Amino acid sequence: MCFVDGSTHNGVWKSNRRHGPGISKYKAGHVYDGMWANDKFHGKGTMTFKSGVKYTGDWANGKRHGKGVIRYPGGQVYDGGWAENKKHGWGTFTNSAGFKYNGSMKEGLIEGPGAFYTPDGKRKTKSFWERSSFSDLVQDVQNEQKREQEEYLKQFREKYADVDADNLESYVEEVREYNEQAEREKYEMQLQQQRKEREERREKMRQAKLDASAAMQTDREGD
Repeated sequence: MCFVDGSTHNGVWKSNRRHGPGISKYKAGHVYDGMWANDKFHGKGTMTFKSGVKYTGDWANGKRHGKGVIRYPGGQVYDGGWAENKKHGWGTFTNSAGFKYNGSMKEGLIEGPGAFYTPDGKRKTKSFWERSSFSDLVQDVQNEQKREQEEYLKQFREKYADVDADNLESYVEEVREYNEQAEREKYEMQLQQQRKEREERREKMRQAKLDASAAMQTDREGD
């Protein structure tokens, strides 16, 4: 069937309605491949949206209902229960960064008992998670980790403030001694260079005198 808006359907029909397995391609770019009942998605099926979002699982009366997996282009995945097109029941969220939530969902959001896992394997379990999205929960945990790290660094600096001050003073003293030693060595090298140049000049003068004396002796012998 080719519809007026350009959409198409290829599958089983019953009483002029899509009923049974079939594939619909919509003008907007979405594609549904699965079971139908009375012209609605019903049973097992996969909807691939133009945005790249892909849902595979149960449908009832045109809505995601039962068990299903939805994958988002950014790497986030939800695998679990659905009711009336919303995540509902028990499910698992994961993302490409390695965060994971396994627990209760209610009307599309996290709410109730569950466990949250960080990429380093740490687990935080609650008997009741406040209502939030998975992305917001990840952000909250990251902010909490950042605050804990900042507090640890603050306590560390306070605890070792005197040690750091002593180390800094020792470092400054070592740098000062190094600079003074470098200056002394540089001055001594300059003195050595000056002495060497004076010796070279004296040697040239002595050689010139010797050459002049030898020349005079040669002249007298010639006379």
